[in-house]
Amino acid sequence: VSTQPKLARLTRVIGEQSGHFYLARKWTPGLLSNWELSRRQVRKAIELSPIAQRTGRVRQSDVQRALNFKGIEHMARPPDAIVLLDSTSLHGEPAAANIPVIGVVDTDGPARDVDYPIPANANSVRFYHTLANLLVRALKEGEALRATLGEYTSPAEGDLPAAAGHR
Repeated sequence: VSTQPKLARLTRVIGEQSGHFYLARKWTPGLLSNWELSRRQVRKAIELSPIAQRTGRVRQSDVQRALNFKGIEHMARPPDAIVLLDSTSLHGEPAAANIPVIGVVDTDGPARDVDYPIPANANSVRFYHTLANLLVRALKEGEALRATLGEYTSPAEGDLPAAAGHR
């Protein structure tokens, strides 16, 4: 997630390269706390209205609303974690939805809405490019590891060995 114009393209590239969802324009309040309503709004924003389909004219406001949801249009459920690249206020929604936030925090500013801060000079675009490369690499390595290990299943209770002295 990033709403800064200078990071919009980078946010999109990170999302596309890693195959994960991204939000590069505007954080819509209620996106996580009102998930079902938000999903309907996203679907409505990306579909052309019947009038626009008949006339071939699309309103600028419809285009802007669709661009706000670019990157999450196919998201079926809330995310497992959020990576926040700027100081965008998430209005406490991830905490309420029990979603951890990994975020870049400027060394001279507060760490609002961030569970796992990455202290950095938030004015350095070079830092964001380095971070982007590291994030994409880490995501791909994690997915490869998950694929090789498969799903973890705990042994059935009867399959556990008895503890010494406890029969």
